[in-house]
Amino acid sequence: MRPVYLVFITTLVSFIFTSCYYGPTSKKRSTSSERVRSEASDRLPEDSTEAQLQNEGVYDARKNPGGRGFNNEFELQLGGKIVYDWGSGLMWQRSGSGYYMSYDQTRSYLDSLNRAGIACYKDCRLPTLSEAMTLVESGKRANGLHLDPLFTSKQYAIWTADKKSNLWAWVVYFSDGYSHYDQIEYGGSFVRAVRR
Repeated sequence: MRPVYLVFITTLVSFIFTSCYYGPTSKKRSTSSERVRSEASDRLPEDSTEAQLQNEGVYDARKNPGGRGFNNEFELQLGGKIVYDWGSGLMWQRSGSGYYMSYDQTRSYLDSLNRAGIACYKDCRLPTLSEAMTLVESGKRANGLHLDPLFTSKQYAIWTADKKSNLWAWVVYFSDGYSHYDQIEYGGSFVRAVRR
């Protein structure tokens, strides 16, 4: 008969290894991640975003309607809580916040995710505009959004880490397939966390 403490340690280690996500489940490598900007900007003017989206080839109904979209390769992981994109090398929260919030409120939401350790990581953040736009598809899907149906449809608009100014931040609207800026005090967008 094994001592109780060994049973406890064995159970704890087993729980950790079956509950945490330690990276991609196969040996595929991301091929396009180097062209997706992951550094947030405090001053991202509209003319710069248009040029950036066109350069990256992503679809935006207003700024780059001829864009083909990003070449995503999604895989559900961690019991369907995470969507890993082999195309960008990004790990996305499948659902996102259950309610919309102001830009300033996103910090509290992300802090709570990181305290809980989503997929056992503690570095979830808002996506940059470039990263969020990799999710936008050129046509509406069965869920009524310009977004792969692997993601929940409640989060029809998400905040990004990029700001246009001290008063405005960039938002991606999956409902209509475009990006635009909103007042940071406005509580009309959701959060879909990401990590690299």
